[in-house]
Amino acid sequence: LKIAFVSQYCDTLLPPHHNSVGACTYGLAHPLAERHEVMAYSLGRVPQLKQTAGHQTLHHHGVEYRFIPPTSFDQKLYQWVHKYADYLKVFNQGIVPPDSTFRWTFPLYGKAVAQDLAFESSDVVHFQHTTQYIHDVRSKNPKAKIVLTVHHEHHPQSNRNALLRRLRQVDLITCVSNHVRKKMQDRFPEVADRCETVYNGINVAEFTRPKEYKKTHRSSQQKRIWRIMYAGAVSPEKGVHVLIDAFKRLVPKYPNVQLDIFGPCGCRPLNEIFSHEDSALLASLKPFLSGKYLDYLKRALGPELVEHVHFRGMVPRSVLIEHYYASDIFVFPSIWDEGFGLPPIEAMAAGTPVIATKSGAVVETVQDGITGYLINKNDSAILADSIIKLLENHHLRESMGRAARQRVLSSLTWGHAADRMIERYERLCV
Repeated sequence: LKIAFVSQYCDTLLPPHHNSVGACTYGLAHPLAERHEVMAYSLGRVPQLKQTAGHQTLHHHGVEYRFIPPTSFDQKLYQWVHKYADYLKVFNQGIVPPDSTFRWTFPLYGKAVAQDLAFESSDVVHFQHTTQYIHDVRSKNPKAKIVLTVHHEHHPQSNRNALLRRLRQVDLITCVSNHVRKKMQDRFPEVADRCETVYNGINVAEFTRPKEYKKTHRSSQQKRIWRIMYAGAVSPEKGVHVLIDAFKRLVPKYPNVQLDIFGPCGCRPLNEIFSHEDSALLASLKPFLSGKYLDYLKRALGPELVEHVHFRGMVPRSVLIEHYYASDIFVFPSIWDEGFGLPPIEAMAAGTPVIATKSGAVVETVQDGITGYLINKNDSAILADSIIKLLENHHLRESMGRAARQRVLSSLTWGHAADRMIERYERLCV
């Protein structure tokens, strides 16, 4: 088969700086390329590459990546849309449309991809969450099968009628979790029979060795250094402020506890992650949006905790994986409904138990009482208590860590995802 992925306007596909959806494209494309011809389109310009035929090309691990340079028109239109966002409410049911579904988000990028695909005769065109460009691609590639992967739910602020028109042109809608699939089927019953679940995964090659629990236990007992880890976006919807509040409760009992926070800082637009109808939740987030979120977190620490908390930012992939292995506990305190959540399963693959909130799809990957603990959102006291339970019981940490690793390696890898996707591609193309 000849398969072409089409990325969102904001996705970065190649390490070390790919975003979450970009990492999913990267992770899935490589095992697919072992058996099929795979291309992946992305918006962007790579300085060291030459432009040919309207795009730049890079071959990496069997996948042909095609980068479409952004046009000045698309860039200016994007700036204009954000500048006059309030006026757009008139055309979108009185609300500001999210970039991820708005028809005027880099439209020429979509047309360029559609035009390039017209010369490729791909069997499958696989869109990663983006829907704006489906019509252009379908019109120029009428014989291709269209697959759309939905990575998180579409909230009411996205125009339902516009989305439905796009979804009707799709042959298969894969959702990264049952949580997302149910949301899609409830909101778009017209295409419910096209929705299926295909989980994301981890790259097994990054997690080949088992965790050395005895070494970790001995080090902790002798030096009394307990390592708590978080990885993901450092933004309000991820609940990092809840983790900071919980951490304050730990230090009096565990004066040598350390918290490592990995990930880029910044606030995603609220209309991308929360329903505009949830006014109470949006109001509760205002204190974190008045300034820079990282500055808020650092102020919340106070001088007595500064030496205990380390904001690591973006680090090389190898460094991140080493910390997954070295940590005693991984915490994922999201307050939004995660579409999937890659960091928890990466920590689990390293044999580290996970404490996470009951946030969307996380309840499908973290098994409460088996691979870690699932707790309610926005509850720093319960989070602190759960961390203490694991810190005080080495055997429980080890048993949960081993179960977590087994859980991921047995079913949540990109190899498993590729096998499931190939079954669906072949079914469509018969």
